[in-house]
Amino acid sequence: MSLDYFRRGRGLIILAALAAVLLIGAIVVNSSAISRMLLAGAVIVGFVFSVMSISARKKSEGLTKEALRRSSRLEKQLQSISVATQEQNRRAEREPLSSLTGELSGKTGEEGSLIQSVFAPYTIPASHIVGRPEAHTAGRVAAEQTMDSDSSDVLRALMNAHSEKWIRRIELIGSQRCADSLNDLAEVERISAPHLIGKPSRNASYLVIEEDQFERGVWAGLLSTQKTTSFLQLLDHMKKAEENGTVVIVCPSETSNHFSEELRQRATVVLSKNASSWGWEDDISAPVFKALLRDVTEHSGTEKRRM
Repeated sequence: MSLDYFRRGRGLIILAALAAVLLIGAIVVNSSAISRMLLAGAVIVGFVFSVMSISARKKSEGLTKEALRRSSRLEKQLQSISVATQEQNRRAEREPLSSLTGELSGKTGEEGSLIQSVFAPYTIPASHIVGRPEAHTAGRVAAEQTMDSDSSDVLRALMNAHSEKWIRRIELIGSQRCADSLNDLAEVERISAPHLIGKPSRNASYLVIEEDQFERGVWAGLLSTQKTTSFLQLLDHMKKAEENGTVVIVCPSETSNHFSEELRQRATVVLSKNASSWGWEDDISAPVFKALLRDVTEHSGTEKRRM
């Protein structure tokens, strides 16, 4: 049994009990010599108890301080790692923006695209607030915010971007007629069959889906129980495209059912021939929307003339 044992709870209890027994014996015994010996033993054990108790308290305080020092060092290390990670993520987010003014490269990336597009959803990074005025600040100063980046860098990159990079990219599940109407505005990648639905392109600004396409050809029956698997794959494709920041546009057909309603609810925008009543064209420049609306209107007029 080592001396360190008596610094712990059980050892201190044994010392206290022994001191109490010796003190009681010194009181009970009639012999003065034995009584004095027992009293001396009680005093010595009590002293050892006091020393061990103080030593245990000091050791506990030392361990607590060491744990606090380690916790503080670990917190500082985690904070530095967090700052480094945030800086790395910020640089990674701004890398596509920096590439706009860089030299054109002939290398093909993951998406099979040769040129970084200005219109790609991830090209312009989001700005984050890193500081605000204190609560008691008054006046216009209270509205000031410290951002993690200067917005002028984004404007400068857009102004200096090469002309080859001002190209939209659109994924289309639709007719060749719709593809032709969009060719003047963007590079159109047409998904011509259900089995060609794969990972959505991160460079695509829009995913356009024509419901009329699902009534004929290889797409026929997709909005029914005949091709439930393909329909679920299409919904998953739409979800992943929206997660990339791509605008999902659905051009509805004249008919509707449970599947078409589900498709429209998953879309970012649903365009129809009556959508021009929104008046959005007075506030924003959306050439892709206008081209689709014009195509829908012309196609509707052609169908009426045939009837």
